[in-house]
Amino acid sequence: MSAPPPPIDEVRARLRAQGYLDAGIERAIFNAPRASGAILPSAAAGAVACVVASTAALAARGAVVPAGGAFLAAAALLVIEIPLALAAAAAVLLAARFRRAPSRPARSALIAAAAAAILVFGLFTAGVRSLPASPGAHPALALAAVAVAAFYFARAARATSLSLALRRHVPLPERLSWRRGAAAALAVLLGAASLWASRREPGAAFPPLTISPRPDALVIVGLDGVSPETLGLLAPDAPLVRWRRGAAPPPEIWTTIATGVPPSRHGVAAFERISLFGKAALTPPAGTGWIFRGPLRWAKATGRVPVSGAERRAWTFWEVAARAGIPTVSVNWWASEAVPGARVVENREIALRAASGAEDDAAAIAAFRRAEEAVAPRLATIYLPGADIDGGPLSRPAREFVAQRLAIARAGGGALWLLADAGRSGASGGWALVDPAAQRALPSVRAEDVAPSAIARLGIPAARDLAGSARADMFRPGALETAAVATYGERRPGAPAAPTETGREYLEKLKSLGYLQ
Repeated sequence: MSAPPPPIDEVRARLRAQGYLDAGIERAIFNAPRASGAILPSAAAGAVACVVASTAALAARGAVVPAGGAFLAAAALLVIEIPLALAAAAAVLLAARFRRAPSRPARSALIAAAAAAILVFGLFTAGVRSLPASPGAHPALALAAVAVAAFYFARAARATSLSLALRRHVPLPERLSWRRGAAAALAVLLGAASLWASRREPGAAFPPLTISPRPDALVIVGLDGVSPETLGLLAPDAPLVRWRRGAAPPPEIWTTIATGVPPSRHGVAAFERISLFGKAALTPPAGTGWIFRGPLRWAKATGRVPVSGAERRAWTFWEVAARAGIPTVSVNWWASEAVPGARVVENREIALRAASGAEDDAAAIAAFRRAEEAVAPRLATIYLPGADIDGGPLSRPAREFVAQRLAIARAGGGALWLLADAGRSGASGGWALVDPAAQRALPSVRAEDVAPSAIARLGIPAARDLAGSARADMFRPGALETAAVATYGERRPGAPAAPTETGREYLEKLKSLGYLQ
């Protein structure tokens, strides 16, 4: 027959002798008359720690520009996180009532402390990795704040675990091994440090490029909301390759096509960003977007800022061409902005003139023709989203424009690449090449392969650190430049934009076109 557990007062005395009741939060936990009182301090510590982690991510990346903005963000987050923490505490309390008492409470307490620290560092690291670097970053201060918050949350979680075990009259060990605790803390810190180090920082400056110009001018037409099958019908005699992709909004997938890198590197993943107290624009840290877009928007603490080139961290193929000295035109692409050496018409300029997908296509085509006449480009690209906006077939202006460009290309007027993505109706895309240098189609490619292939087709060295690659196997020998550079460097985004009346009009236009709810 097993010995009865020691009285609670005796266990408390042993814990006090081991130093467990020296801290105020531990005294509150162990002296609480009810189990709920043992959980609530940990819930509050966890809420504060999560707020610190999210806010520190903003400060570490310089994502809040105005002085004191990070503290305003913390206050706003705290209002939301505390009720959530209390709800989580209620769930833990309910589980504790029906859970069997642990046979090794010290080990359970250590696991609870480690899980608490991992949660805080994980939230901070995920936030840092999801935000672009901006001026005014304070990474060392942010990491120190997170370490302190994680320490107190871990200590509270350990004490709560032991207190709940005590309340179930489970004998406690003579000593909780400090070596195990130190090893767990070190493992968490090393893991957070490695994830921090893996975050790509802005690279070197854009390198000088030696180009070998090809004789053919290149026109690239992006057709959103068009399936690969429809693309094959538009250009039945052209080599056609396909790609598959996950669910993504148009700004994300078309920026991936334009840059040759995934969203984690180019930084464009939505139609909009969040303005905080009308002063700064930011991408919410991982896991907190619903707070900024929901309750805080309802409280008038946040607003919306449309997608723009200010948040893009990677070079598009037309920007690379312009920097290499090639006359360039770009019309209606997402997250685009004016760049030296290129005539760029931004997406918002076109959308503000349109009330439907067909009108958007017509306005983009008119702007493209004006720019083409003014520049005589060697590279020209246009994005036509009419089919995706209207949810139907290709608009009449787009059909006529594609037919005209096909006739010019087939008559020897340069190379024409047609890019199609199924848009909101699917998860596939296609690439048709009406190009004198194209020789065959492949079973499949990646969307990231388009940009480096376009760059190499113009005689410009592609960058080896792009996620995609120049598909020389689709072209005749010598058609694509084989020289390469290590990197184009990481494009440094501009300062976060504050909300403007034009931006609000643009967002309302996107809403009327069906892109936003």
